[in-house]
Amino acid sequence: MQPDLPVKTLCVLVRLNPLLKILIFAVYITPRSPTGIYSLFAESLTETISTCHNFDAVLITGDFNFNGFNWINPDLPVAPPPVRVLLGLASQLDLSQISDVLNVRGVQLDLIFGPSDLFIVSLEDDPLLASEPCHPALGVTSVPSCPMNSRADHPTYIRNTRRCNLEAVRCDLQHGITRLDYNCNDVNLLFSSFWKQLVGPSVFPRWFSKELKELVILKKILHKRLKRSHDEMDYRSFCRIRECCRNLFRECRASYVGYVNSTISSNVNVFWSFVNDLNRTYTTPYSLRLGNIEVSTHFEMCELFATYFSSVYTPASSEALPVPPFNTSFVFSDCSVSLDAIHGKLVALDSAKGYGPDEVTPGVLKFCHSELAPLLCFLFNHSLSTGIFHDALKDGFVIPMIKSGDCSDATNYRPIVIQSVLSKVFESLILDMLQPLFKHVIIDEQHGFLAGRSTETNLLSLQCYVMDAFSRRNKVDAV
Repeated sequence: MQPDLPVKTLCVLVRLNPLLKILIFAVYITPRSPTGIYSLFAESLTETISTCHNFDAVLITGDFNFNGFNWINPDLPVAPPPVRVLLGLASQLDLSQISDVLNVRGVQLDLIFGPSDLFIVSLEDDPLLASEPCHPALGVTSVPSCPMNSRADHPTYIRNTRRCNLEAVRCDLQHGITRLDYNCNDVNLLFSSFWKQLVGPSVFPRWFSKELKELVILKKILHKRLKRSHDEMDYRSFCRIRECCRNLFRECRASYVGYVNSTISSNVNVFWSFVNDLNRTYTTPYSLRLGNIEVSTHFEMCELFATYFSSVYTPASSEALPVPPFNTSFVFSDCSVSLDAIHGKLVALDSAKGYGPDEVTPGVLKFCHSELAPLLCFLFNHSLSTGIFHDALKDGFVIPMIKSGDCSDATNYRPIVIQSVLSKVFESLILDMLQPLFKHVIIDEQHGFLAGRSTETNLLSLQCYVMDAFSRRNKVDAV
């Protein structure tokens, strides 16, 4: 344990009985720690576990100081980034959050991640020390009848739609991983169910071959078997498969690099995307100031940006604005989007674009449009008929973009919001419905936010106007 770090971890190997050795991690993370601290903890813990061999189960317990989330019934689409890091770590290690004990304030500060079929957590009375209201004493009891072998050959993975085998995702969708309850009237519940199934178990990077995937899974199984048996034959089998994995990994990686090189002549963007990922740099300032306030930690910088961005936001006036006559009986609850329209929007997505907080990339939506379009058609129409916009579609990444000047001055930044791809698809479908209604009230000089028009068409229009005025020896005033 190092007291100067925001994460304090103690690792202990405990033998509960002759057949069960548990590797226990006691963790403390300081309040309001940034996501990077949780990621650093997850990486160091995974590395520590990979170097240990003589244990049967893992138990992670401690104060993670994240009380704004429902750990008993977690909702992954609206989970903050630190929570996603913890849930991803638990899923990677085949663990679950097994504690449902709340403190006197009705929140969970102390979490316990472990095999749900091995341990039971309950509230206990400590006979030696008085119980602290915010951190009640917890008792962890092992289930003696649970066979260890039943968990050995079933490793779990985290589906990562940012780098995945698209064909495998399509295969999962075709086998019905995203089945919906069409009789449910709760829009938020339907979207949450859809996201939990779409962002489920993991798939491998797209450059992994089928043989390499099978070898990696087999290596994990043999590794777990070796940790239980400590047998010489199991060790040799594990070493042989591990060496095969290394060799095949190099071959697949070399093949992928060769593919990137071969695309330079036809699509140079693939090459530069690969290079930029390797050489990505971050321009985060060491400190940030706003007026007389200066901060240096990541969390304080985020709060300072939020303060500044909210201060320059002007709320809408309470006075009613004049509404031009549209001469229409358009009502959102009476509208519906067609399956063909959703197909068209998904196919038109740019696979090279980024993703929003849901981490569902446009490449996955485009590649699996045939399987996802019917589900999205039902969800979008249900949202229109009920007048409810799902909470997860409202989330976005607020990115501070430097305009010019000193990067340590918060006033030199402007915010941009990275939304969910599905939110943009839904917005585009609604825009197609509204655009004909506003067409007769939009002047011809409007070039922004209109299909087929841009700053280029605006400048060309101005150039034509100026040239025509000069030819007739008239003057032009521009503001």
